[in-house]
Amino acid sequence: MTLNAENFIGTSCGSPYSFADETVAADGEMICRGCGARYPIEGGNPRFVPAETYADSFSYQWNIHRKTQLDSYSGFPVSNADRLFAVTMF
Repeated sequence: MTLNAENFIGTSCGSPYSFADETVAADGEMICRGCGARYPIEGGNPRFVPAETYADSFSYQWNIHRKTQLDSYSGFPVSNADRLFAVTMF
C-alpha cells in the first residue's frame, strides 16, 4: 500500500497534507497545506509525535506492569503449553 499524504487531515486547521518532495514514498516529510505543520515519514509511516514521546509511553507502561503476564506472579497458568493446546487444539 502506498502512503497518500492527502488521506491525512491537519488537526489544527483541517487541511490536507502533501509530501515535501512528491517523489517520497518511504522516507521524507508531510506538510499541512493550511498551517504548514511538518511531520517526518520514516519507513513509510508518518510520525506525529516525537520518538521519545512514543517510546516513553510504552516504557512507562512496561515498567509499571512488567510482571502482569508472568504466571508465577499472577497465579494464573495463561502462558503454558496446556493453555496453548486448549485454545488452538494443536
